[in-house]
Amino acid sequence: MTAEQILEIIAHRSGHPLEIKEIARLAGVKGAARRELKRLLHDLVERGEIVRLRGDRYGPPKKMNMETGVLQCHPEGYGFVRLDRGGDDIFIGPRGMESAMHGDRVVVRLEGVRRFGRREARVVRVLERRTERVVGRFERDRRHGWVVPSNPRILTDILIPVSARGEARHGQLVTAEITRYPVGGRSPEGRIVRVLGWGDEAGVDIETIIEEFQLP
Repeated sequence: MTAEQILEIIAHRSGHPLEIKEIARLAGVKGAARRELKRLLHDLVERGEIVRLRGDRYGPPKKMNMETGVLQCHPEGYGFVRLDRGGDDIFIGPRGMESAMHGDRVVVRLEGVRRFGRREARVVRVLERRTERVVGRFERDRRHGWVVPSNPRILTDILIPVSARGEARHGQLVTAEITRYPVGGRSPEGRIVRVLGWGDEAGVDIETIIEEFQLP
């Protein structure tokens, strides 16, 4: 049993999502070999080549009215998905972002057509997180700390627990490593891994660019 055989079964032998037992029957998989089948299905889902629906049913994204691609956010709160297969980008409204961040590879479900004929969709799954560090200004009050990203495409501040602030002071530019991504309406959380300095200090602007674009 190979991943290619599974894709063949799911794509061409079914007009509806398949349960594992149906895939196993069509592939002739029995007994202990079902463990390997489950592993292959998991890998295909993680790569976005198939999608898993409720009830542990599997199907190809296109037949499920879904697409995969990379999310490009706009500072005003909406975004577009550049499709893995090419073609026109798909619009994502502010309410359709779910827990995705700028640069993430996602699965989206098509929901209709907006004005001017552009397709609109909603994020249903994040396949790959591509933002690991965020450069920005550290701010705090009596109870909370957070980093305001320098990149306006990162639409949410990064919460910084007291234990993760290091030597950072209010107003300094810092680099934060994300330790928990947004989920269920909760903001992302991180820890400060480098203090770049004050914005008006000599050389800090260069250090900020180097950090933000991960230059050598």
